[in-house]
Amino acid sequence: MARQSLPVYLTPEQHRALRQLSARTGRSMSDLVRDLLQTYLFGDGLPTDLSDLAGAVDLGHPTDISRDRDNLLSDAVSVVR
Repeated sequence: MARQSLPVYLTPEQHRALRQLSARTGRSMSDLVRDLLQTYLFGDGLPTDLSDLAGAVDLGHPTDISRDRDNLLSDAVSVVR
């Protein structure tokens, strides 16, 4: 796929959040920006990092997010759909 360059100026907060997401996911900042734009502009699926959904659903009992992360995210996604 051919790509075009586009200089983008971010606020310090946006850059910091993008850098942290990049470190957390192991993906490049450019790749994350392309993915976020694709999702925002064309509604193509869910964002690849669903960790922000953790805690969005009240299960009625305490959970260990580090242990139950995959199950919690799966449950949250099934509620959204």
